[in-house]
Amino acid sequence: MKHFILLIFFSLSIISAQTQKGKATYKLKHPKIDVVNPTKKPSAMGNRITESIKTAQELIEFNLVFNNKESVFYREEKLYANLDKFTKGIIEVLSEGRYYSNIATNQKLKSTSFDNQKFIVNIYQPQPWKIKDTTKTILGYTCHKATLTKTNKKTTKDYTVEAWFSKDIPYYFGPDEYNGLPGLILELKLNPKQTIYCTGVELQSKKNKLLTKPTEGTYVNSNEEFEDIVKTLASTAKQKH
Repeated sequence: MKHFILLIFFSLSIISAQTQKGKATYKLKHPKIDVVNPTKKPSAMGNRITESIKTAQELIEFNLVFNNKESVFYREEKLYANLDKFTKGIIEVLSEGRYYSNIATNQKLKSTSFDNQKFIVNIYQPQPWKIKDTTKTILGYTCHKATLTKTNKKTTKDYTVEAWFSKDIPYYFGPDEYNGLPGLILELKLNPKQTIYCTGVELQSKKNKLLTKPTEGTYVNSNEEFEDIVKTLASTAKQKH
């Protein structure tokens, strides 16, 4: 009997170890893109931008790979055949950067590039989430609402980030740089114009080679420092032309 109990415990341990990693897929939506303002006369450029954003949203897909300690959030690389340069540019703007998180070491890094130069930006900041009593179901999982107050650097006005996470998927990660909730974030409302939502979750036993800390690029201590670098590079490029 003792050996039988040990065998069950060992088997459960193996199963648990095999499901300590996973992958979630996400899409992007712009809920206000279809709202027409009757007081504004549509312009050719405005219509072009709207249609390009719609096309970009349909094409963009994100992946979040994770284990108990680390996660990487990135855009799925695809070949966009017969796509105009303008729409390709919008895709780059809407899905720029690759995010790495490590909850064991409180590391949060963004791998990005500008002016053909690669950078690794330290974007770690505490996220004091407020968990609400509200729940809803996403992909069959019971999700809890959480909010985070942030400040717009340009307008200095506060805005709210809204996350829906599931304790049924006990991993502390989510899209972009957002994490720290007691469950995987399945929906993230960044602002009234942008929401990232999960389309599928798969717990895996196989190793994901993409779950690695970024090492290629110049290390930058903060997002503010990176913004200064971008301004300097952009100013230099403008002077050359």
